[in-house]
Amino acid sequence: MKKGAFCELILRDAIKNGLLTTDDSKRISIRQVAAAADQIYADVIYLMIKDNESIDYFTKSYVAPIKKDTTTREYYVELDPEIVQLPNNAGVHVVKGAGSNRKFYPVTYGTLDLMDDMSVSNYYDRNVYVMDGQKKLIIKKFDYASQNITEVIMKLVVRFSEYGMDEEISLPSGKITEVSDMLAKKLFQNKKFLDTSSDGNSN
Repeated sequence: MKKGAFCELILRDAIKNGLLTTDDSKRISIRQVAAAADQIYADVIYLMIKDNESIDYFTKSYVAPIKKDTTTREYYVELDPEIVQLPNNAGVHVVKGAGSNRKFYPVTYGTLDLMDDMSVSNYYDRNVYVMDGQKKLIIKKFDYASQNITEVIMKLVVRFSEYGMDEEISLPSGKITEVSDMLAKKLFQNKKFLDTSSDGNSN
């Protein structure tokens, strides 16, 4: 379902649950709903993801170039979209080379140190990355030239604000109504949107 239609569904669910009347909803724009739903959407996604396999249903795909820091001589990938914060940085679900089957696996700096201390890295043929804050992946154990990988394809669990109004949101089809209902109850239980000066139900 497209984001704009999903926000309209949230308004209808609010009416169905007795949180709004039809007249109330006319005072609220779809864009107001979208903006207010952003944080609550992230919380709902956090609650709905049960395991690593289920994350895939909530991801959005991105392609990004692999860059090199000339000072540190490290390869990295910038994370432009805002990612939903999940335990163990699981919001970055898949990273693999574009046009390649080679995946990049998440590790910690502690794991890297252990690998180096035990000389595991000499035999370790996996590409790995370390999260540097929330906006960058530092790529380790990576031979850029021989592997000929210049871009990565990523599957990310992103915030509601990262979707355009005409863009399909990443939710399992069987969960659309459940999520919209949860958002309606969270957003409108205090009727915080009842502002007669709003621009009506416009896009």
